[in-house]
Amino acid sequence: MRRLSSLLVPALFVLLACDAPAISPSGGAGELRPADPEVAPPPVAQPVPVAAPQAPPTPSAATGEDWNADEIRWLDFDAGMARARAENKPVCLVLHADWCPHCRTYAHVFDDPRIVAQAQRLVMVRVNVDQVPAVAGRYAVDGTYVPRTYFLKPDGTVLERVDAHRAQYRYFFDEHDPASILGGMLAALAPG
Repeated sequence: MRRLSSLLVPALFVLLACDAPAISPSGGAGELRPADPEVAPPPVAQPVPVAAPQAPPTPSAATGEDWNADEIRWLDFDAGMARARAENKPVCLVLHADWCPHCRTYAHVFDDPRIVAQAQRLVMVRVNVDQVPAVAGRYAVDGTYVPRTYFLKPDGTVLERVDAHRAQYRYFFDEHDPASILGGMLAALAPG
């Protein structure tokens, strides 16, 4: 018991000293005075400035696909349809998803210079099916697979005559060969 009290007394003194006000040793006998006001108080920690929040990267940037955004002017659905009506141009609508490996591969066919040249003659619209499910549902002519690419009239109706020439997955253009989507672009631009 004696040993316990010998440990508690110094510990109690330390605890009390932590809460005690600062005192000046210059006080008279037994006199305690507040610390000298001319002595600068210890520095107070300043809040660290926080950078303004930045918009999260676009899903395509997050997955490493840019769909050749430097050379092709991609629009969202509403802006693209407004432009198509105003300029009376057909639309190339690409429906894709971030989680889709075929979409990541397909994104690179848009690097081809022939595709870039034809893209200038069309309104190019790209829609992430997970972010805009209403548009994805509206354009599910033969299923909800991705990627799907439709060519539309300026009023938004599908040009049924323009597809990837497959019995199944008619709007799945070859993800490895730019000639496939190039053929669709040229067909959409042809009169008739």
